[in-house]
Amino acid sequence: MSIFTMTGGVIRNNVGPGVFIDWTAISQGIKFHGVTIEGNSQHGFHVRSGVDDLAIIGCTFRSNGVGNLGSYAGCIINPLLPSTKIRFIGNTSEGTSQRYGFQTTDSAAITRVMLFGNTYRDNSLGARNLADDAASRLDLDLTLTPAVTGSRGGNAVLTSLLAALTARGIIVNNTTA
Repeated sequence: MSIFTMTGGVIRNNVGPGVFIDWTAISQGIKFHGVTIEGNSQHGFHVRSGVDDLAIIGCTFRSNGVGNLGSYAGCIINPLLPSTKIRFIGNTSEGTSQRYGFQTTDSAAITRVMLFGNTYRDNSLGARNLADDAASRLDLDLTLTPAVTGSRGGNAVLTSLLAALTARGIIVNNTTA
């Protein structure tokens, strides 16, 4: 059950963040689909309270952070309460006024993040800055293509492949030597 759904529309030119979720309880079932969030003075989309089941799908985050260039993200999950089941799918984040396209800030509070098919262009400090629980993250963004190295004649290539899959959140590597 969704408590809030926004489909389509534009959120722009606010003096603070474009969207700011800051409640005293954990919010469940928030969905944004096809929304353009642009030109806001601070973060385009900012979660400070806890969320359970947040879906941001097919949205555009463009040129947010215009109030202090390079200080705010297109979308930031920075909760004071535990947050889980966060889906960031098929979004576009662009504009040098934003420091990152997508950012998470607390590995103890943020679990089960799924990143899939997002595009990040020209953000001032980089595409993403992830500090959520990497072991529970599924990262299928196309921005980072891991290199697998090592000789196919030994275990070096397998070690490299396992490291690359673990870094993407696709597996948890519990192998031993």
